[in-house]
Amino acid sequence: MAKDYYEILGVKKTDSAETIKKAYRDAVKRLHPDVSPGRFDKKRFCEIQEAYETLGDKEKRKAYDLKRRRVNRRPAGNRVFRQTTPLDDLLAWMDALDPFSQGRAAGTREAEHRVGIILTAEEAYRGGEMALEVPIDGPCSFCGGRGAVGPFPCPACGGTGRVVDTLPVSITIPPRVEDGTIMRMPFTGRDGRRHTLVVFIEIDYLA
Repeated sequence: MAKDYYEILGVKKTDSAETIKKAYRDAVKRLHPDVSPGRFDKKRFCEIQEAYETLGDKEKRKAYDLKRRRVNRRPAGNRVFRQTTPLDDLLAWMDALDPFSQGRAAGTREAEHRVGIILTAEEAYRGGEMALEVPIDGPCSFCGGRGAVGPFPCPACGGTGRVVDTLPVSITIPPRVEDGTIMRMPFTGRDGRRHTLVVFIEIDYLA
């Protein structure tokens, strides 16, 4: 978000509507030619007016604050963003290598992946299909997860024994989905392991 309306008016996010109204009036007065002789700063006046039109309205302020929080917690411009690192991928891979892992059959642990999706209000109302590229962290197929080919480091994984691949997964977003909805979708990876995609839905009402 390019402009900080709170900073423009010189108020805090916790200030009351009355405090914001007073700050707006004071800011406009300071721009009056009788107080500040010289050329009228039209650009500054428009910024103050724009800030007050948003913060002075209860619903607009609420939507503005919501958008600020979302922008601050995700990379700008991303409609799909990772929520967590798939640690369960590593645990699932360890299970696959250890047939005695906690009494489970080898490779049965389910890997979980979390992603967040930002929808416009119109997209949320319509619903529909969305294709995602889910990063899958797993053992290197070239070296079998050993990290080496003979006495040399594996050229495919750089000696780590792990590679990150992407798997296309299509999800169905129900019409009129609500902000904060969490969807769980099972799918099978290329290696045959079970996975669960946890999707967090966010709606950008100002987009």
